[in-house]
Amino acid sequence: MARQITAQSLTTGYLLVLGILIPVSGLFIKRFPTRNLLIVSLSFSIVGVFVAAISPNFPVLLSGRVIQAVGTGLIIPLLFHSVLILFPPRKRGTAMGLVGLVLMFAPALGPISAGLIIDYFNWHMIFWIILPFLLGAIVFGVIFLPNLSQTGPYKIDVLSIMLSTLGFGGIVFGFSYAGESGGLSNPIVIVILMIGVF
Repeated sequence: MARQITAQSLTTGYLLVLGILIPVSGLFIKRFPTRNLLIVSLSFSIVGVFVAAISPNFPVLLSGRVIQAVGTGLIIPLLFHSVLILFPPRKRGTAMGLVGLVLMFAPALGPISAGLIIDYFNWHMIFWIILPFLLGAIVFGVIFLPNLSQTGPYKIDVLSIMLSTLGFGGIVFGFSYAGESGGLSNPIVIVILMIGVF
């Protein structure tokens, strides 16, 4: 049971950061050049994967996953934004379908691949295998990705960011905590979900 809660904490922390960052990433896309955002997001992913790969204990592993989630939370919206700009309207459906296929294929293949890796190596190897691909992606992006959108000094709506953080964070954390604490009948879960929905 303790191991299950530990694994759930890794997923919860990762999804919580994604749930907070993805909704506000549109602001970053408007304010910063595409290439700079790609470099920053991949840098977070690289640092997070490296920290997870060398982690000697669970708190360090969790920290690495949270740092990695910052990179993922920035790069997913940037990916869809880039597809919408790079492809003409008649080809966008195909391009978005291909991107969606890749994004859905990874979670399906991940557990199988991780199981095989753990059978032959240890769990640290899962992160070491990812690292060269991230390093290659950042080099490829710096060389080939142009700045795709117009940037400007858009006003930051701090209240919206705070409310979005509470809303999406509350919903993600509420459902994750429900899995750890025995379901939706827990009063703490109900309060957290109500705050998130409100």
